[in-house]
Amino acid sequence: MEVEKERIIIKPIKTRPREGWDNAFRLMYEKKDDTLLPDGTVDDAMENWEWK
Repeated sequence: MEVEKERIIIKPIKTRPREGWDNAFRLMYEKKDDTLLPDGTVDDAMENWEWK
């Protein structure tokens, strides 16, 4: 996507954006690195968050 002379130009992609995902997910599974988040350690109640 580009902006040119007050126009938005949308062009098709030439690559396959999800190419290789199947292999990446298989490797994650083999390494047991495919667990769901959050695992209970995330402060989802935002009690200890610091806002700046």
